[in-house]
Amino acid sequence: DKEHQGYLSLEDMKEFIKKQNDAPNDRSGRNNYEQQAEDFIKKYMRHEDSSKEIDNLQGMYYESFLKYLLSFDNLIIDPTKLNLFMDMDKPLAHYFISSSHNTYLAGSQWTGRASIDMYRYVLLTGCRCIELDVVDGESKNDEPEIKHIYTPVKPVRFIDVIVAIREYAFKVTPYPLILSIENHCGPKAQAKMAQYFVDIFGAQLLTEPLKSHPCDGHYPLPSPNDLKYKILIKNKKLHQHSSSKINNQNTPIIHKVITPSNSDPSTDTSTASSSSTRSSNDSLRLNPRNGILLEDENLSDEERIMNELDPTNEPIPEAKATKAMSDLVHYTVPVRFATFVRAQELNRSYEMSSFSEDKGQNAIRDYANDFLIYNRRQLSRIYPRGTRFDSSNYNPYIFWPIGCQMVALNYQTLDIPMQLNLGLFSFNDACGYIEKPSVLCDPRQLFDPRIRKNIENVVSCEVHIKVLSGQFFCQSREPTYVDIHMYGMYGDTSKRHERRILVKQWNGFQAIYGNTNLNSNALTTKFSNIILPEMASLRFAVSADDGTFIGQCFVPVAYLRPGYHHIPLRNKINILTCTSSLFIFIEKKIYVNDKDQEFVNRLVNPLQSQSHNLNIEDNDQDIISLNRVAQSHNSIINKLEENIRQTNPSMLFDKTNWYQIHAIAGSAFHDRNRFCRIRSVNDIKPEEVLERNRMIESKLQQISIDYQKDLDQSKQALIHLYTNKFQKQQRSEYELITKYYNDFETKIQNDFELQLSKIRDNLKNEKSLVEDSAKSQMKQEANQIRQTETNKNRISLLTDRSLQMNAQIVRSTIDTLEKMSEQVKEILQINLRISLHQLEERKRMEIEKCLEKYSSQFNDLENRLQRLIHNDEYNIPQNNSSLLYDTRMTSASLSNVYPYSPSENLTTSQLQRRQTTD
Repeated sequence: DKEHQGYLSLEDMKEFIKKQNDAPNDRSGRNNYEQQAEDFIKKYMRHEDSSKEIDNLQGMYYESFLKYLLSFDNLIIDPTKLNLFMDMDKPLAHYFISSSHNTYLAGSQWTGRASIDMYRYVLLTGCRCIELDVVDGESKNDEPEIKHIYTPVKPVRFIDVIVAIREYAFKVTPYPLILSIENHCGPKAQAKMAQYFVDIFGAQLLTEPLKSHPCDGHYPLPSPNDLKYKILIKNKKLHQHSSSKINNQNTPIIHKVITPSNSDPSTDTSTASSSSTRSSNDSLRLNPRNGILLEDENLSDEERIMNELDPTNEPIPEAKATKAMSDLVHYTVPVRFATFVRAQELNRSYEMSSFSEDKGQNAIRDYANDFLIYNRRQLSRIYPRGTRFDSSNYNPYIFWPIGCQMVALNYQTLDIPMQLNLGLFSFNDACGYIEKPSVLCDPRQLFDPRIRKNIENVVSCEVHIKVLSGQFFCQSREPTYVDIHMYGMYGDTSKRHERRILVKQWNGFQAIYGNTNLNSNALTTKFSNIILPEMASLRFAVSADDGTFIGQCFVPVAYLRPGYHHIPLRNKINILTCTSSLFIFIEKKIYVNDKDQEFVNRLVNPLQSQSHNLNIEDNDQDIISLNRVAQSHNSIINKLEENIRQTNPSMLFDKTNWYQIHAIAGSAFHDRNRFCRIRSVNDIKPEEVLERNRMIESKLQQISIDYQKDLDQSKQALIHLYTNKFQKQQRSEYELITKYYNDFETKIQNDFELQLSKIRDNLKNEKSLVEDSAKSQMKQEANQIRQTETNKNRISLLTDRSLQMNAQIVRSTIDTLEKMSEQVKEILQINLRISLHQLEERKRMEIEKCLEKYSSQFNDLENRLQRLIHNDEYNIPQNNSSLLYDTRMTSASLSNVYPYSPSENLTTSQLQRRQTTD
């Protein structure tokens, strides 16, 4: 029909949306897809000519369909991710923070210029950590200035920069702004700095810690929401150095000495000091050839690199913070980094350290796990190495996967690292804070970020990309290449992070990059086993043959939407380039290795592989695949299968017993350790024994103190006194030991009862599951009978046979589950008897040891007192031998106090041999 040419029906549009959502077999959302299709048709046919309206908007023209493909509704990412969607109530350490290095510079580090406009530009991008290198002004009015120290860069006035920051600090985002101060000022200039901060920022300046988050090691950092519209100062704090000295009295400070090099690039650097009235100390402080104190954390980047290249033996201290400046520093207290172990011992979330990119990479290489744990607790800042004189940037994805929050870059250089930074922070309403993946913040997650290994509780994914075409490049030269880069965890980017696709056709308007047949694997870019999708990102870049940049786009893998999409290209500053775009097809799915792919397919859709042959003999292959789940129960499954065959050899339904096999093979009763494990003497904790012994010792000591009062009596009376003391101590120790073991026996009995309850509950649940599965199977078979049979008698016959067979399978399955339950109970009974017997044995040994100890003490006491009496010429009557006899205590004398009857027919070794473990 010519009238309907170039037209998509409502059904076509609905099927397209289903495929876009990667859910071709999803029936639950069918109504939703239909509603979406109707809405899109109405929306994009609204401006069409009325003569083109067909069947009351029951379809869409190709032109309107193209508008939909290029629209906001078909973005390659979830549009909600562009808005503020992240939880902003977590500690600051749980976010990546957009950070700038040497913010005032425009151009290179050595020959560029300082500009107030750079602060405005950086703040308008959403950056939340900016840097101010503050020095004493060259004039004599003590006005602080901002400049690149030891370089010919001309300074800008400090007060002008602060005013610009106040105006632009919260224009695009309300979340806290951090001012990283590199302080090289004297006391007078610092007093003015502090006064300017207070006067100009006013209520926006954070002058004291929040009451809910004091600066204490036991409290986490406040959240971005807690610090909305607040400006934080990162500057040296007075008490930090004093407390550090107290806490590190035994820790030697190691000074690094490097031999000066003739190739030192700082040789030609001027100190910018032209005043002859400056003191020798000031001159020394400004001369880079005199070295820097290495233990001072707040050294400038240039001081650090100059110290590494050409230090001398006379260290130059950086300006100390005054009290006025120190009082303004909260939550971002810079300290000299010692070790990760030391930082963990101190546990001060409000302290932070800075690392050059080289030292940061060394820490990742040698202490990756410690660095990750450190970044879960407190902030860290990474800055470029001092030799990047051209203001180039390092790859921020070196440090983001380890959890570093402030990865400071040179915003004046729009290279690829800067494009990645701007791309990442364009999400979450471009607020400057991006929530870190949960595995980087959860202390329960232990993994090595350097190793390409799946992370617990994280589902890996794979992404397939086919670049189809590109439009509106508006370039006089041919757009030759499309480069696709993968960034993310170190394992994700290793040896497979880049793909380059060559153009096939170009007509000045549209570039064709490959075969549009999606069934063809040609020119398909595949990134498999992305171990942490939340951390992974893709960068699409279009360039000419000579490398000329045309456009790029940054897309986090976690936000990708599958299907056909146009990717709007952006320039280097991350602004859309008119209408330039790439047209691609994306497939995103859970990663499964080849070995497990077939098995996973059967688990996802167990009925998909059913044969229409309806012969029960075809069950063998399915049983083999199911045995991968329960290899130890092959005999049970095979026996059940054989019973079904013998009972119904002519049954027409394939895999009628699928739920029986799943129920038995997947039964929780196979996990003997889960239901049969009860505590034993091996579970007695050493700390509990120590606590019991301390109680006994305290009790015995108290008894000794009570009897110490009567030591003034005669020697003969001492015999009775010590006898009573030992008897009371013995009785107390025996009672405490007996109570401890009785309590432990009660715990064992409670474990036994709890496990019995679990067994009963599990049996009940699995019975219910079998019955529900049988009902579902009978319903499916009844529908299949009605669809395949037309004879009513035949339908009735097959339906009855289906009911009989399913009833038989249900009874057989439940019987098997009950037998398995009884077996588990028997094993549990045996384990209970073993645990109780072992406990009684240990209790008996301890009490015997206690009795022997006091018997020995009684005998020793009697001998010593007898010798003492004879030496002092005391006469003991012969008929008083009964007294001495009464003082003798043996283990037999307490046989009535401790009745013990070990198992008559079951020895410990026999019980241990019978103990069953999983």
